Amino acid sequence: MRHPHPSLPVTVAIAAALLVLTPASADEPPSWRGFEARSKSGDWVAVVEPDAGGPADRTKKSWTLTVYLEQEKPDGTTVRTKEWSCPYAYGGYPGALVSDDGKSVAYVEVWWREKGTAVSLYHDGKHVADVKGADIPFDRTKMQATVSHHLWLVDGGATYGRSAEFDAKGRLIVRTVDGKEHRFDPATGKRLE
Repeated sequence: MRHPHPSLPVTVAIAAALLVLTPASADEPPSWRGFEARSKSGDWVAVVEPDAGGPADRTKKSWTLTVYLEQEKPDGTTVRTKEWSCPYAYGGYPGALVSDDGKSVAYVEVWWREKGTAVSLYHDGKHVADVKGADIPFDRTKMQATVSHHLWLVDGGATYGRSAEFDAKGRLIVRTVDGKEHRFDPATGKRLE
């Protein structure tokens, strides 16, 4: 028996192949897993992990940021010495920047929201600032839209070091899609001119 629309099976097959071969444009969901981040020098390690006990649901847990100095002993073993720790406002997306003196940790949000936190700064055992998207001046017409968010960093935030980093003076540098560099004092969270 002939199919009533002979081109329909071919069309369906092509559409199915395109769905499989086309990269997903949906935004990545949060992973809610603990993570580690290192300073550029590799001497300092920030560890973010859920607090023991509490609810089984990781989205409802409290999280802690702990910064360690990591050193290699003469016998080749590595030892971590705790420098400081504090509560961490975790949104479920791993990733952070650690300054080369171990005093500062920053989380730079990949997705921009005007009233949402764009940059979180931690310094010497304290959560010192959450900088809102509206408080960072840049050309918003240059942002790339995803399914449900806007990307505001120079490379979509895919590469810490290109889109954000601590400089040699310990300041946080954030680079936006319009080519601007924004500097922050990690001890206060204030934008520097």
